[in-house]
Amino acid sequence: MSEPIQSDQFFNTRHEQVQHIELGKNKLAYFTTPYGEMNQDSIGYFHDPDNQTIIMLLADGMGGHSEGEKASKAVIQGIINELKNAKETGPIASIIEAIDAVHKKIQRNWNDAGTTLSVAEVNDKTVRFYSIGDSPALLLSSTGETLYQSNLHSPKDFALKSGLFAEKTIMQKEQDHYVSNVVGLDDYFVEVSPSLKLSKGDVVLISSDGLFDKNFTYQFALPNANYEETLQALLEQTALKSDQRHESLFDDTSFLFFQR
Repeated sequence: MSEPIQSDQFFNTRHEQVQHIELGKNKLAYFTTPYGEMNQDSIGYFHDPDNQTIIMLLADGMGGHSEGEKASKAVIQGIINELKNAKETGPIASIIEAIDAVHKKIQRNWNDAGTTLSVAEVNDKTVRFYSIGDSPALLLSSTGETLYQSNLHSPKDFALKSGLFAEKTIMQKEQDHYVSNVVGLDDYFVEVSPSLKLSKGDVVLISSDGLFDKNFTYQFALPNANYEETLQALLEQTALKSDQRHESLFDDTSFLFFQR
């Protein structure tokens, strides 16, 4: 007998502290909160116990676009709906096909909309990332070594990686919040990672850029410990500083955290 799907979505939400959910034998931490009154970040998760799959989703609506909150909501809602429909009719649908369907919906319904998207497809022993824009996707070892980091589709990240500017210079430039690839624009593209090995203690993290306070290197020191201790240590090294919301955040701030 098939086990029921578990999923949830959070739009324009204000969490005061980090939330936790048990998905089978695993736990997932998630959090989303606004910088001001409206939260243009949207997050969601989808757990298919039959296929031992957890899909983590995060979208950051473009702050310069009036429909950014609607776009981020549409992409999370649309992908989860596509995955639910695929579950009823057969194997889980291609995530890329689901993204493209939502992309076309955004273009049909809103003239001025765009959103980043970061997806982690976690299976029993592997993880694969799907990235559009500058919302980071990370695979970390139990001690904090970066095993995979998505490319951030923005002029600042390109300039840093190309060696055109030093990190300190990049952080001072006006282009800091420009994004060159978003769902809803004609020339968007999806960056897909290889299928990456997931070992015991490894951490999967997707977030909006607000979590890292302009930290380009994503270097962490983790205690090689359990879920609670690892999450606490990680958050202490971010703009959030703890599992509680505070008033010193500089942007909408969201993340989903999974530890094997």
